[in-house]
Amino acid sequence: GARRMSLIHNLRRHEDGARLIDPTPVPDPPREDHEVRGFVLLDKQYVSWLPILSLLIINIVIGLLVVRDYGLSVDEPNGHAYGRDSLVAYATMLRYHRLPEQYGPADNRFKGPAFFLASEVITRLLRRLGLSEDPTVVWHMLYFLSFQVAVASLYALALRWMSAWAAFGAALLFTTQPLLWGHAFINPKD
Repeated sequence: GARRMSLIHNLRRHEDGARLIDPTPVPDPPREDHEVRGFVLLDKQYVSWLPILSLLIINIVIGLLVVRDYGLSVDEPNGHAYGRDSLVAYATMLRYHRLPEQYGPADNRFKGPAFFLASEVITRLLRRLGLSEDPTVVWHMLYFLSFQVAVASLYALALRWMSAWAAFGAALLFTTQPLLWGHAFINPKD
């Protein structure tokens, strides 16, 4: 294919020291990725993410198959109540321009409500759409999806200091630890 030309402004000095802009077309440097008639098939930057994306997809499929096998943990009812109460508190604040005096269980009251609030909204939405009757299953899957974000984040951090395969190995070891895998479904705070 034809090489793309870009306009690079080369600066040169005039006799009196003033700079002049010389608009000389300079060809772009050759690309390192694979081009077929001008189309980029795979860029090296994206290829390094293929293994971790595959791992995340496999994890999510397995998670969907086993999410119903996990029961309630001790502090989950407080988290559910905190999500419901936070939703009511924000609705009250928007409607009446004040917050309720007390909301949420005492042990969660001073922690950020964003995760529990978002989980409550998603749970209610899925219930209205008829996609889930059991809110516990939805909450557990949301906990597990947040764990997958942690796996991808670990990979991204590891990729800064090591090769793509070493970073993938670190993420694979992290995600396959039985204790972490189990807590990924029932323990959103830790």
